[in-house]
Amino acid sequence: MTLKDLNNLHSKSHNGEPETSESLSIVIPCYNEENTITGTINAVVKHVEENFPSYKFELVLVNDGSTDNTHQILENAKNNDGRIKVLHFPLNLGRGAAIKSGIKFSKNKWVIMLDADLSYDVIHISQILDVFKRLPLTDVVVVSPYMKGGKVQGVPFGRLFVSKIANWILSGFFAGNLSTVTCVVRGYRGSLIRNLPLFESGKELHLEILRKLSLLGANIIEVPGRLIWKEKKIRSKRKVPKKTFFRAAAKHFNYGLLIRPTRLLSKLSIILLAFGLYEALMLLINFINFYPDNVGLKQGIWMGLSKTLNHSPHTVILSSLSLILGFQAFVFLSILQVLKMQQEESLRHIVLLYNKQLLNKE
Repeated sequence: MTLKDLNNLHSKSHNGEPETSESLSIVIPCYNEENTITGTINAVVKHVEENFPSYKFELVLVNDGSTDNTHQILENAKNNDGRIKVLHFPLNLGRGAAIKSGIKFSKNKWVIMLDADLSYDVIHISQILDVFKRLPLTDVVVVSPYMKGGKVQGVPFGRLFVSKIANWILSGFFAGNLSTVTCVVRGYRGSLIRNLPLFESGKELHLEILRKLSLLGANIIEVPGRLIWKEKKIRSKRKVPKKTFFRAAAKHFNYGLLIRPTRLLSKLSIILLAFGLYEALMLLINFINFYPDNVGLKQGIWMGLSKTLNHSPHTVILSSLSLILGFQAFVFLSILQVLKMQQEESLRHIVLLYNKQLLNKE
């Protein structure tokens, strides 16, 4: 069973109704957004009405256990507009849990994720849908403020630096040379994302989705995005403990290392072997220089080695250790690569089996 088969099998929404070619679900996770969510709802609805009037449209708002007045604001919005759907969590379960619930609840062909305060403006909706229209085989559109043509404004330097470094490292764990892998703003083919088994409840969900879709051979397109923090957002983020931010970054890195441990190990192996060979070359040069003339071969070798060792004992030690450790890392890397291929094949089989079981239930 291929990715194309999955899309054909799940061409119906989860309520059994066929998906139309012009249908859109926008999912927004919300947590304590009483000051911004009304403006966000109005901006999203207005943009869709003005630019995609023929689209069947729903706005899915997921209240992730907010402790302010977000609950009531969302209920009022739902009562005033039948296209607005609201899910409520009794507790704060995390962005990943909110996104998963919104995805499962969605019904339309295209599913777009946005953030609640519109740090990424509503124009990204048009940008994502334009890619799906121009490139019909696209399965995922990833918005990236860090790629060429992207823009970042108002984000504190420290956060921006850590985020760029983290995404640069994490991008190497995924195929496709993506510039940003942690951004919430993305567009998905609904029939594909709704039937993908997902387990992460935190921000690692963004990585889990990319990994599993990549294994299934999904066509992922990256487009430049605009990340703009307003002063209100900057003040609210300053209240978030730095350790929380760095803990999230560490979790992202650990997840990336878990799914592709060979990335760092391969570089370590190359560095160790290269350093060991360089030091060995220096030893060879010293040996040639110290090799005595007019003596027998055995005596000459012995005297050359003795003088080389006395002259550069640290070089001998470093060269030996580097070559041994580099070779061990290379062997371990080969074993990991085989295990990784087996694990990815098993995961791919599990995902396809999961979708086949869903189809049988339908």
